Parts: sequence; C-alpha cells; structure tokens
Amino acid sequence: MDIITGQRTFYLAVSGTGNNLSQITNIPFFDTSGKAMTCNYVKLVGAIGDTTGNGSFVGELSGLSRTGNMVTNTLSAVTASPIASGICGVGAVFGAGTQGIAEWHGSNGELCTGVKLQVMSTAQRWLIGVTYGNLIPYNTLRTDAYSKGL
Repeated sequence: MDIITGQRTFYLAVSGTGNNLSQITNIPFFDTSGKAMTCNYVKLVGAIGDTTGNGSFVGELSGLSRTGNMVTNTLSAVTASPIASGICGVGAVFGAGTQGIAEWHGSNGELCTGVKLQVMSTAQRWLIGVTYGNLIPYNTLRTDAYSKGL
C-alpha cells in the first residue's frame, strides 16, 4: 500500500478443525455500526494451528454479477478430485510454517457484499483472517476533506 491510498478496512477471524470441505461459511460485510456495506477490497490469510498438516481455502465473492455459485451449483475449487469447478473468487494454499494469502481489489466500480468461505485441511486446527473494506486513492491536495466514516 502506498502513502496516497486511503484504507478503511475491517478484520475478523474464522477458525475450524479438520477437513471442512463440504462446509461453506457465509461472511457478510458490516461496518462498526452494524450496517451492511459494499467493499472493493478483500484479503484472506490462511494458517494452521498445528505443526503439521496443510490446507487450502477459496473465497467466493458475494454481490458480483455472475452465473452460478458454490452453494446452488455445488461448485468446489478445493475438492480432492482432479476435476474441480471454478468460481468467481480468490484462494490460496497453506501449511505448517507457511501462510496462504489471497487478495482481491475490485476495478471499475466492482463491489462485493461478502465472501463465502470454503476450507479443506488435513490439520487439526486452521485459521483464516478476513480483512475487508474500501481502498480509495486520496487527493493529496484535499487531505482535510476525508472523513473516517463510522
């Protein structure tokens, strides 16, 4: 991130145990006042809480125009099968001592309202950090005109 980019982001963590391949966790985006918000930025960071094991995760972005999704079409990008279906989203792999990082920044006014998270892991414990919000370019001539929001 450079010094002329404004960042208004929020963070939450999701954790689980074992192989949660079929479980999809829907994470809608809210601000600190509890109002639903649209975002142009999402970052997912995955790690395991054990010294062994590995995993992968995929985050399908909600609110973007597309056909089909991982819930209604039972699509999976983290299946053990070599035949995997694609989704509109981001994903990464992680393991003992390594983090998996996936980042999305919308372009041309693209906004998402949440993320559907699907994880596959051989570790006993896994953790996913979710950072979401809005990145905007600042007008450096008008730095006094930007409010921090709610």
